[in-house]
Amino acid sequence: MKNKKKSAYYLFVGLVIVLSIGFAAYATTLNLNGNFGVLSTKVKVEWESPHLTENSVAGDVTIDPNNKTSASFTASFTKPGDYHEFTIDAVNKGNTAVEINNISFKFYKVEVVDNEEVQTLISKPSYINYYLTDSNGNVLDEGDTISKDDTKTYKVKVEVDKNVDEVDLPKTAINMMMELDINYEYSK
Repeated sequence: MKNKKKSAYYLFVGLVIVLSIGFAAYATTLNLNGNFGVLSTKVKVEWESPHLTENSVAGDVTIDPNNKTSASFTASFTKPGDYHEFTIDAVNKGNTAVEINNISFKFYKVEVVDNEEVQTLISKPSYINYYLTDSNGNVLDEGDTISKDDTKTYKVKVEVDKNVDEVDLPKTAINMMMELDINYEYSK
């Protein structure tokens, strides 16, 4: 009986030694030597150089100095065929090429209620057309790219449809805001 206990003890100690050596051999194969790192991909596209085109109706286009990814414009349309058109540069200031992953246009009716400006999301009015093109006149689309440190000039045009019937136009002036969102992601 004593021999059985001794044998079990030696078997246990031997098993611990074998497992320890096996674990050490396994653990050393998991060591990583040398330097490595992960480069973070930075997507940063800013607006620069807004310019009204020559025959555009009276208005303005500005870039928010505190948020260069935001630009706004104002215009006064008085009749069918009036349009507001401007160019603006999209400058890739990130560390990688980027591509457009989403373009959206939203329209808001702007009213003053109790001395506060209220913006209500509305459907695109049927008498308003809008266009977004690159400097070659090609319609901007998802997947279009901007190389690292490159600049693309876009043209934005919003117009009152020249073929609209007067009866389809609003009877009184409506303050509207149009929001254009162009979202970028790193180019795969």
